Amino acid sequence: MSQPQTSVTQPDLTSVSIDPTPLLEHGNSPTAIILKDNPASFQGGSLIKLMHAKLHRVCVTDANVNYVGSVTIDRKLIDKVGILPLEEVQIWNVSNGNRLSTYVLPGEPGSGVICLNGAAAHLCAPGDFAIIAAYEERERSEVLRTGHEAKVAIVDEHNRCQDFFLQTLEPKEGQLQYHSRSCKNQEQGLKPCP
Repeated sequence: MSQPQTSVTQPDLTSVSIDPTPLLEHGNSPTAIILKDNPASFQGGSLIKLMHAKLHRVCVTDANVNYVGSVTIDRKLIDKVGILPLEEVQIWNVSNGNRLSTYVLPGEPGSGVICLNGAAAHLCAPGDFAIIAAYEERERSEVLRTGHEAKVAIVDEHNRCQDFFLQTLEPKEGQLQYHSRSCKNQEQGLKPCP
């Protein structure tokens, strides 16, 4: 009995051009990456995941293995970047390399709390540094048409916002341009970090 034949269509990578240099420079360049829109390779209907919120280099304040799951995060931080309570997040432990997925519970506003709960408490210890990111699904064609925005808070060792970035994909003249702007940069007309 013969097996049914299947074919796999590979994406047209000739339509993408990336300049990696700005990625190495912690990005305030106005146009860091340009993706060329090739209508043949970006057909509508496909969902993609894009980062919409990131808390960069938070310091874990507690780990409670006896609590039922989740990560408790200072409410001011999640509000700043637009992470919702109960939203799924990815956590990358910078100190030991562990990676995990869990959901968010809001902590006391202004407390600086980052507490891993339940099984996740085995993967992060107080004093560890971590990155917490949230993603959203978007229609590829919609992103190419209207763009995308992600909010990034860079915090100090007490989990207070030290810098705030808007990372955007903006459609312009048939291209999708990547921008990373610090709110501390007054030349770009953005407000300083609260």
